Amino acid sequence: MEQNQGRSVSKAVIHCDVDCFYCQVEVKDAPTLANRPLAVHQGNSGGFVAVNYEARAAGIQCGDGSDPHNLAARTFQRPDNKSLQEARELCPGLVTKPMRSDRYRQVSAQVLALISQHATNGECEKTSYDDFYIEVVPDGASLRTAETWMPSADHIVHVIGGTSFGALPAVLKCAVQTACNIKAAVRKELSLTMSFGVATGKLTARLAGPLRKPSGMTVVPPNQAAAFLSGTPILKVPQLRGQVGKQVVDQLSVEYVRELAAFEAKELVGMFGTVTGQLLFDLGHCIDNKRVQAKGPQQSICCTKSYHGLREHARVDEALQRLVFALWPRLLEERSNSGRIPAKLKLSCKQGGREQPTRSYSLPFPQAAQSLLRATVLGSVDPAVTQSSAVHTLIPNLAPRSRLQQQGLSISSRSSRAHGAPDTVGLTRPLSQLQLPGPEDFGREAESSDQNAEQLLESGAHQAARQAIFQAAMSLLKPKLAEPVLVNFMSVAGEYARDMPHASVDKRGPMSRFVQKEAAAQSCTPITFEATRSSLDSKMLGQSHSSTVKNGVPRKQQRSEAATSNFVKLPRKGIGPMDRFLK
Repeated sequence: MEQNQGRSVSKAVIHCDVDCFYCQVEVKDAPTLANRPLAVHQGNSGGFVAVNYEARAAGIQCGDGSDPHNLAARTFQRPDNKSLQEARELCPGLVTKPMRSDRYRQVSAQVLALISQHATNGECEKTSYDDFYIEVVPDGASLRTAETWMPSADHIVHVIGGTSFGALPAVLKCAVQTACNIKAAVRKELSLTMSFGVATGKLTARLAGPLRKPSGMTVVPPNQAAAFLSGTPILKVPQLRGQVGKQVVDQLSVEYVRELAAFEAKELVGMFGTVTGQLLFDLGHCIDNKRVQAKGPQQSICCTKSYHGLREHARVDEALQRLVFALWPRLLEERSNSGRIPAKLKLSCKQGGREQPTRSYSLPFPQAAQSLLRATVLGSVDPAVTQSSAVHTLIPNLAPRSRLQQQGLSISSRSSRAHGAPDTVGLTRPLSQLQLPGPEDFGREAESSDQNAEQLLESGAHQAARQAIFQAAMSLLKPKLAEPVLVNFMSVAGEYARDMPHASVDKRGPMSRFVQKEAAAQSCTPITFEATRSSLDSKMLGQSHSSTVKNGVPRKQQRSEAATSNFVKLPRKGIGPMDRFLK
């Protein structure tokens, strides 16, 4: 890049990309799928979201596999997409598996932990389940060792521009050595293959990473970086792959990054805004100086799912219930790990087709659910429980109503509704009697984890908390549903306060200074809720309840006493349930 031309290089960036991540996780959990064509779908008659290399060799691609008889699905298809039947005819041995987002999240966290061990400063920037960046800033001893180091035959390294590996700067050799160590560790510990891009700039490394997939490594020397970046198609730049990139190409009549050099920064900012305009200017002048930065705590935890045409209120209710059921254990896990409690409940919904915008709505997080989260002791929730098959398979394909009723889901209707659609969905028999996946997918401990998850989800307090979230989400969704109903996407999320103060904390979590002292917290007992419809509705609306007690003492009184002795007490500002922690 410009800043590196003719100068010594002190750092390198490694882009780490897990090959065909979803498919590899499926093979990891079911080794009999190895070397077989495999596709992962969303379980909603939609297209494939991931296709492994064996299936790609047979002509299968992402987006194939949708149901041609589903009228709503046609709005999401490209002209060259194949139906599921056509895909099976083209690739007779094709195996299809539904998405398991929480399982992918679990494995992604394991990959992140392994990669972070090899970063110079211990920081790894994660941009998706399978994309990671680290910086390598070697010391003098490492540089001297790298001068004579060569990769083994197991690691094929491709260098852009025909430069020999021995002629690379020592810092890039160190980065390649680090990438090889990461590749070996992830392969050994998780049975996953990865591809790498190594360069002096973050974007250059990102663009180089996919060039030698699968299990490859591409290095861009400093003297080749500008030419490499300038010859990249604009629509290949990660930040410009969607509608923004198409708008840039159409309005500027450009195709490659090098053509952007003809435009001034002021002109680009005026046309596309500050962020995109500055990005385009930097690209045109081959400026690639973005730093690798580990992201802080998630600002929201959400469960999402795409659908191809939920046309009945009953089906929308069922889908929303499943999303809430899967969200709640993740909120518990976050509270146990970091001490945080969501301040808002956010619902996102897309209706009518792919081209329609996604609308989002929010309100304060239900107090009934907040109270139970607040009573959850730090470190008390076993991650194996929240990641068990009893939890992360709670968003399967939306089954026909008859199958749902056979599974134990009852649908209660509200007679006042003109369309006669069901209002809520509930469990008529214990979760343990539902047909959940067996332990073969998740190892020997899956059965005990499922049992713990069932106990967690079946308790009255947790049922009340989920119901409060569901009712709040319904209050956001119902007024926004257009007629005729056609829901293509929904998301339910717990959002955390963005301006929460940061300070050094102990291992219990970043919010531990706001919770009761550890000894007192360990003796805390769960809150009991009266899970009546009226109490849930009023709690959702923010009303206080003297009947909500813990250890025989009203919660309002306990909060007042705790604020005096164990909490940081700040003037209330009327912002929401987390406002006493804000300055």
